[in-house]
Amino acid sequence: MSTWKIVFILMAVLLGAFVGMPWREDIAVLEGEISANTTQLDLARQKLNDLKEAEKVSEESPDEVLDKVPRNKEQSDVIRAIDSAAQTNGFVVTQMSFNEREDSELKADVLTISLVAEGNINTLKDFLSGLENGRRFMAVETINVKRSSVETSNRATVNMTVSAYSNRS
Repeated sequence: MSTWKIVFILMAVLLGAFVGMPWREDIAVLEGEISANTTQLDLARQKLNDLKEAEKVSEESPDEVLDKVPRNKEQSDVIRAIDSAAQTNGFVVTQMSFNEREDSELKADVLTISLVAEGNINTLKDFLSGLENGRRFMAVETINVKRSSVETSNRATVNMTVSAYSNRS
């Protein structure tokens, strides 16, 4: 092979390397951007799925939602009393809803509270006693206790209905 051909081939290879190098850097930058965008897309998809799940959970009517919100100071006081009895005895109230009615026989207003609480089954009796013997007159009407599925656990979920009584004004 002639020297000129070898020189020409070497120059073509070197020129190709110099021309191709910026493209390689651009490709690396673009690959990095694609990776970052893919991560953002995955996060957005996850958030969308979470929102869809939340939408399924909150398919309650406005009246059902309002039943879970205190309407007056009396309901707020009852919430505080229940929460205090729960916390004092190692329970956490996770759900609560209300229903108001009048008891003509007792001549009293009755606020019925349905609630779900989770805590230590060994302190359940103290929690119930705290509800019934607190400053506010309350009676536990119904109760359903479900112990944790783990045999060594003392955790329980309690569904109950509590009635809080007050004199008619």
